[in-house]
Amino acid sequence: MPKHATITKEMIDRAAFNVVRRSGLSALTARNIADELNCSTQPIYCVYKNMSELKKDAMEILNNYIVRYVGNYKRTGQALLDAGLGYIYFAKTERVLFRSFELGIREPGDDSSIGHSAIRELMEAELKRYAFSKDSRDRIFIQIVVFTYGLAVLSYLNCFEYDEEFTASLIQNSFNSYIKQESERRMT
Repeated sequence: MPKHATITKEMIDRAAFNVVRRSGLSALTARNIADELNCSTQPIYCVYKNMSELKKDAMEILNNYIVRYVGNYKRTGQALLDAGLGYIYFAKTERVLFRSFELGIREPGDDSSIGHSAIRELMEAELKRYAFSKDSRDRIFIQIVVFTYGLAVLSYLNCFEYDEEFTASLIQNSFNSYIKQESERRMT
């Protein structure tokens, strides 16, 4: 009797990533992963106790992928600007993942959008040269997130033609405007 191929955790994780990337989070089932691996569901449940455990790992893998995708988008040499451009480009090119992660239904109070902490770190580094209070930095952060998210959604919906130079100028102008607003607020 021929020996069966061993299905590893890495193989399952890669298959789960492929399923979600191709078909969205709702397609993340043991059956779909097994189909991707060309096996039964039994090896999946040998590695993972249940689907909750598998989904948790898959979400972490997908989150890391998105953060890397956005973080590796280097065009201007300005980390915050590049992250914004990368996020908008991600919405345009990884449509299923963007829809699944950024347009999906969230639980009330869940503000753990993909990459927000990474964006926050970039913004904090960018704002070091200004002596803004935490409240001012928080206001700037939410404005940047809302503006960039809006452009990403418009890009996803094909209502905004992604032109890198023009998009970079939009993000940079909005950031400069938020800095100016907070500087003026400080003076009053």
